[in-house]
Amino acid sequence: MGVTTLETDPIDFADDGEGDLAFEVDLEFSTGTDAVKQQARAELLLFKGEIFENLDDGVDWYGSVLGQQSTRALPAARAAVRLALLRVPNLVEIIALALTFDSTTRVLTIVWEARTRFGDTVSDTVTMGS
Repeated sequence: MGVTTLETDPIDFADDGEGDLAFEVDLEFSTGTDAVKQQARAELLLFKGEIFENLDDGVDWYGSVLGQQSTRALPAARAAVRLALLRVPNLVEIIALALTFDSTTRVLTIVWEARTRFGDTVSDTVTMGS
């Protein structure tokens, strides 16, 4: 595709924004901050125990967040999201993190911004729920 990458650039299969692989004829790759953002999104959306190869991967949404009383759920979710983001390769510092929960629609919205080991910043909004 004419993209020049450095040997240290993160690289991953590109997705279509919905988590499915993006390709028309050939598989596409995402690089740089796009790859870091995609890896972070995948980490946040992965439930602990979802992947049989490593049952410890992912966020313990069921155990540490959804099983909490309502007053503890949002702080537990914030802590779980922070840990998940810091597990993403090439993310070194969380600059901003905001979580909101709409109890009517039961939708959790995560807005985050982080610094990469390359000095760039990357941000995203992830919505979970109905």
